[in-house]
This record gives sequence, structure tokens and C-alpha cells, in this order.
Amino acid sequence: MPEITDRTSSKNNKRMGLRQSLSSMNSTASSYWGTKAELLQLELEEMDERYTASRNRTSTLSGIYLQSHEQEFLKRRNALEELVLGALQKEHELEMALESAAQCSNGEQAERAFVQLLLLHYIKNPKSQKSNFRRDVEDYYGTLRVVDNDDAEEEQTENWCPVTQAWASCHRKAAHLIPQRIRQKGMDLIFGEESMGEMYSPRNGLMLESQVEKHFDHLQLAIVPCKDDSNDFELRVIDKGLCKMIHVESRCSFGDMHGKKLKFLNANRPRERYLYFHWMICMALASSKPINQERVKNERERHQKFWGTPGRWVREEMIRGLIKHTGHDLPVDHTIPEEGKDVTELVEEICKPYKRKEDDEEDDEENDEDS
Repeated sequence: MPEITDRTSSKNNKRMGLRQSLSSMNSTASSYWGTKAELLQLELEEMDERYTASRNRTSTLSGIYLQSHEQEFLKRRNALEELVLGALQKEHELEMALESAAQCSNGEQAERAFVQLLLLHYIKNPKSQKSNFRRDVEDYYGTLRVVDNDDAEEEQTENWCPVTQAWASCHRKAAHLIPQRIRQKGMDLIFGEESMGEMYSPRNGLMLESQVEKHFDHLQLAIVPCKDDSNDFELRVIDKGLCKMIHVESRCSFGDMHGKKLKFLNANRPRERYLYFHWMICMALASSKPINQERVKNERERHQKFWGTPGRWVREEMIRGLIKHTGHDLPVDHTIPEEGKDVTELVEEICKPYKRKEDDEEDDEENDEDS
């Protein structure tokens, strides 16, 4: 294996240091975006160095292939350069917001000025938030690492899944705990002001292996606090029908993964209120299947061990809407008081993946009977 040069090693160390700094910062701080811009600029420099080195290997290509190779590089480079400029712009806007707030005469006016500028920023840049979500999740949880490969034209990376506890260069998805299909408006309706601007926050996300992410999104899997340490989390298979299915990467069944403790690489964790709401939806939907009755009963009895006494995390009308939609009871204590809002469509949208999965299963059963 070729020896890594001091320069390459130094850049790797700098990259790791910047990622570590980002993981401990809040994205509403201007320093976060300054550090992010520095990290992206470093990646841009490394991309240029790899391209220069690769030109020696591609110099023998015919004109049309060489041109295609250069066009692809420029496309990737321009995209990364836009991210650098975007981070610098966010740093500037947040600094302006702080300066404007500081000029206000009292604390309430200062807070209002800062919040208004933040809202303007978030409303103006929804696409950039969405495209940056994966990168923010990687930075926040420290899941990305660079793989040394001097022969590769592009930087080789791997991502860590806390459920499978394994690195891989593919089959990793930045999963939303509260699904993006309900948008920020729906999220605000569920959680109130506490969730403002958090649809694309890394605290509403986890880097998951793709098969785990699929069944998490289908509301068959939940992630809950461990009973012995609320800062640790474990996987729960709520839908019994999933237990015998093989998880390909882990080479075991999902039933074997039930109760498995997640392994994080730093001190950052997702927001418990989002995991709590996801768990409640899983429980309510699983209750609709006779095969799950005993399993759901056992999970519910462990509720206090998992969550303790949750704060006022979720609006009461959302819980009552879920009860009405599924026909099964859920805990309504410690909720945010009702405001009389109609949540019927929002509840249906949240439960849609589980309903779609059930319809597919019914179609499969009918096909089996016909064959």
C-alpha cells in the first residue's frame, strides 16, 4: 500500500477536526456556517488535486472521452462550489441577524427581530435545506469517513449506520424521523413552536442502512431510549410480520435485531420527541393487526421504562386524531393542550406508507391464491 504523504495526512486531520467542531455547533449560529464553508473549501481543494493527478492517467483517452471526463468533473466541482458560496451567504445573513437584534432597544424586540430574519432565511432557502440534509446529518453524528485510495479519481467515503454498527460506501440513507412529506407546516401542527425550522434539522434525522430505513419509514420499526440509560437508544420491531425477514447486510433476521442497542460515534442524539411520536404511530398502526396484539401490549407495558414521563411534546388533537384513525388507545397525558385544529388529513398522510404496505401484502396474498 502506498505511503500517505504528510500533506494528505494533515488535510485528513484538518477535515476530521472541522467535522468534529460542526457536530457540537448549532446550525443557527454564524460560526457553524463559517466552519462549514471552510470544510467545503477544503473538499474543493482536494477535488482539484485529485483531478490534476488523474489527468496523467487520462491523457491517453481519445478526444471525446477526455472531454466527457472533464465535463463530469466540472459539473461536480460547480455543485460543490455552490455549496461553499451558500454556506458563506448563510454565515453573513446570520451575522446580520445578530447585529440587527443587538440594535433593538429591549429583549423582546431583539428576539423578534432575530426570529423574523431566521424565518426569512428558512423560507427563502427550502431547496438548499433539503439538499444539505444528508451532509448535515453526516456532520452532526460524525458518520462520514474518507477511505484512503490513491488510485481513485474521486474521494472514496463510507457512512456509519448506528443500527447495524457498520461502515459502508453504499446503502446508507439520511432518514427523517418526522417524514418530510408532511412538510414544516405539518410538523408545527404536531409539536408546536418547539419544532420551528426543524424539518431538515439533523436532530430530525439519522443515517440508516437502506433496508432499516425502508421499514422505519413504513412504520414497522421504532427507536426508543434504553431503560438503563436515556442517552442510549435501541431498536424495536413493532410489526411482528417483520421478525422473520432477513436483514441482508447483518445476515440475521429483524427479529434477532429486536432490542439491539444503537452505537453512536459522538455525543449527539436525535430529539426524543420525534422518536416518541414515531413510536406512538407504530404502536397505533400495529394494533390494527391481530398478529400484533400481544406484541403491542408488551411494548405498551414497557412504555414508562422507555420514555419515563415525557414532557408536553405533542399536541393533544394529534394523539386523538391517531386514536380516531386507528381505533386504538394511545397515552394522552402530558400533551400540548388542544387548539381545536382539524388534523384528519395530516394523520392520513403520516400513516400512508403503512396503509400502502398493507395493500401490497393483500395483493400478494391474492396472487398466491390465484396461482
